[in-house]
Amino acid sequence: MRKLSYLKYLFFLSKNWNIHLAFFTIKHEIAGEKKYCINTTGIDKLKRLSVVGDNKINASIYQAANYYLLEKAFTFLREEKSTGTLVDFGSGKGRIMVVAAAYGFEKIKGIEFAAALSVSAKKNIDSIQWKYPETNFTILTENAVKYNVDKEDSIFFFFNPFDEKIVLEVVKNI
Repeated sequence: MRKLSYLKYLFFLSKNWNIHLAFFTIKHEIAGEKKYCINTTGIDKLKRLSVVGDNKINASIYQAANYYLLEKAFTFLREEKSTGTLVDFGSGKGRIMVVAAAYGFEKIKGIEFAAALSVSAKKNIDSIQWKYPETNFTILTENAVKYNVDKEDSIFFFFNPFDEKIVLEVVKNI
């Protein structure tokens, strides 16, 4: 099953970007999924999913951030991990949350408006929680615009979850 999802994703990337970037990404997808013991690769069209709120028209497809870029970003953010909670807007299947835990973040929230993606995130986190017993994971299935930012929320992660209209509303809340 995973081989098929990698193949579909390769074709999607080749069509929408280019073949070289597609192979680079798939190489890191396979390595990342093995390294973190999760299943987050692929794309999901949100049209078919039930969501909280009325912002479906402003959302992007589900596509997780590339492991190569994530590991570079979290290496840079490593010093910030103890200052508060990392909040991943449009958390999808939980990839950012799991990688953040691997890089030492102990308080991580995912905000996702598609219930099916939140369920996938919970499965992925449940499968690795034993590796990070000190990490507090929270998955909220809600509209990002309605999320009340807590005082301890200090790092906000966005990987193309929605268009500029929603980003502006979320940033106002932050």
